[in-house]
Amino acid sequence: MRPRIRPRQNRPRPGRLWTRGLLWLGAAVVAGEAAAEDLWTIYQRARQADAQYKAAEYEYRRAQLSTPLAKSARRPQVTIRGDVGRRRTATEAGEVDTIRDNQININAQMPIYDRALNRAVKQAELRVSAAAVDLEQAHAELIVRVAEGYFAVLAARDEYEVARKQQIAIARQLNFTKQWLAAGIGTQADVFDAQARYAQAEAEVIAAENRIANARQTLKQIIGGPPPRLIELDKTVPLQFPVPDEITVWIDKSLRHNFQLRRARLGVQIAAEDIKRQRAARLPVIGLTATAQRRDVGETGGGFANNKKVSSAHATVTWPVLRGGGMYYATKQAGFAYNAAAQARIAAERQAETDATAAYLAVGGSMNQARAFGDAVRAGEASLAAKQEGFRAGLSTNLEVLDAQRDLSRSQSDYLAARYAFIIATLRLEQTVGRLDADDVRRVNAWLGG
Repeated sequence: MRPRIRPRQNRPRPGRLWTRGLLWLGAAVVAGEAAAEDLWTIYQRARQADAQYKAAEYEYRRAQLSTPLAKSARRPQVTIRGDVGRRRTATEAGEVDTIRDNQININAQMPIYDRALNRAVKQAELRVSAAAVDLEQAHAELIVRVAEGYFAVLAARDEYEVARKQQIAIARQLNFTKQWLAAGIGTQADVFDAQARYAQAEAEVIAAENRIANARQTLKQIIGGPPPRLIELDKTVPLQFPVPDEITVWIDKSLRHNFQLRRARLGVQIAAEDIKRQRAARLPVIGLTATAQRRDVGETGGGFANNKKVSSAHATVTWPVLRGGGMYYATKQAGFAYNAAAQARIAAERQAETDATAAYLAVGGSMNQARAFGDAVRAGEASLAAKQEGFRAGLSTNLEVLDAQRDLSRSQSDYLAARYAFIIATLRLEQTVGRLDADDVRRVNAWLGG
């Protein structure tokens, strides 16, 4: 049996371990000076700064003007035209008379019955509805991107902490093996194994640092500035399935409220109205026309030779009988556009069912994974403690201790990642059924507080 050897309190550690630890501690102190922000605060900042969402807002505002723009064609149209000129007249005797010829014309028109304009107004109203759905979808996508960016930073920090703790543990084990070797009861192979594992742990710490930087940069892109210190996820996150726990219910909700499906259905209605508009272009158009004209004709030297004022009002009927086949082909083109929109709606229905199924299974899978990894962490901690005690008693090898440390670190990383995946999957499920909004952000935000 190997004798117990207590490690010295001033046992050597690789220099880089202490250097990185001090740098991390300094960064934590600096970050702690600023107030930590939660998911709700980051979400509010993103709504004001995210370029994608702001673009969607402006697109919606632009679409809102489609209805008054279409209705303006049914209101009176007034044009004013003025002509200022000279008129020259040559006589048989060779004389040339130059007189001024000025006139002003006012023309007013208003359609009384134009079925094509009515269909254009209906199309514009449907386009506004479609733009509203697009804005809702952009808002839901913003929530998911904010949550993903927020928890990506937390996940990167967790990975760093796990990697750093593993590095410290391996450094301690490396110190043990060197002491065993110095005492003549260890082997050089144990030292080599520990050194190899330590180098690997150091590489994992560096990779974790890079993931933190990348995750913060992604979040910066969304909120338009450097992200502050983020409030961590509480350890008591309720790993529960959203109510109701029935996949058919979620599929039915998706088939009724899915953003893309609602957009596709509106696309079919818009295409149907376009067919009606093209057909209505063949019908007569009834309108009112009023004109007023004033014409002043006089000598260039002054005085007026003639001054006329003419005004008129008419009820007009315009019937486009033949336009070279243009109306026929425009109607055919609108019919093909309707067929394409109908197929897009069918594809959206199938995709909505697929997305709802995948999102439902993702929630259940991540929830079960989090629970399983939690059990694995507890079992790994017990296994590592037993291996370390066995190593000191000479019953376990150094390699077994290193393997137990590696397995525990993996289980810890997987457990933390699974909790974040569960939250993101829950939000995506709500997004799939068209219900993701600010209330969901508040609900997830209540899980923070670590």
